Amino acid sequence: MKKIVSLVLLICLLFTGFISYRQVLAVKAEREAAASSDEAEIIPVEVALVDREALLASHAPDEVVATVDGKEIRWDEYYYFYSSFIEEVEHIFTYFGAYGYSLTWEDEYEEGMLFSEVPPVNAEGSICQYTAIEALAQEKGITLSEETEEELRAQTAADAERYCGEGATEEQLEAYLAEIYLPLSVYRQMLRTNALYRQELSDLFGGASDDGSNEAALSAALQECLREVQFAYADGFSLPDIRDYVG
Repeated sequence: MKKIVSLVLLICLLFTGFISYRQVLAVKAEREAAASSDEAEIIPVEVALVDREALLASHAPDEVVATVDGKEIRWDEYYYFYSSFIEEVEHIFTYFGAYGYSLTWEDEYEEGMLFSEVPPVNAEGSICQYTAIEALAQEKGITLSEETEEELRAQTAADAERYCGEGATEEQLEAYLAEIYLPLSVYRQMLRTNALYRQELSDLFGGASDDGSNEAALSAALQECLREVQFAYADGFSLPDIRDYVG
């Protein structure tokens, strides 16, 4: 499945640890496999993947499943982040499986946390992270210029043509995005929040710095906002257990 590569996602403020851990696991597996290569043949392990369509169908797309700072989050919006981190974990399983190691959602990601708990925790964190960027902009009175707004509209039109063909409409782009579980509302939020991030970097710290100090200062400011972000699952909502959809 193609991915929207023109969306330059933010450098994660919270989840670099997840990526680093994944890299450590990969190196560990490679080294262990190399060390044992002379002793026994490596037999790849088949990985059972999550049935994404069945998981998505467990709730109505427009069901409100959570709020973040009072803003309602629909199931289809939450599911994009949830599904993305499911895919990340499955990459780990697949990498290990190639070296003969079997990992499942029942295994520990770290002490006291199963792999099945990683996607919901990181989905919640991602939603809060975007909210923190919006909150900082509101606190500091930072807005996007009409020129930037026009650039976002142009980006949307360019993505529609790139992935759906010349003259494609926004409705066609929305249908394409649905194939990768990305609601148009989340797509727009990503574009807008990335633009706000750049504007915050410019207005508050003078733009990007060669040594990364300005980016670090903005990260610290966003972490402060993040502490105030309130995320809550909706009353009566039950998050599906990933393990029930593996097959």
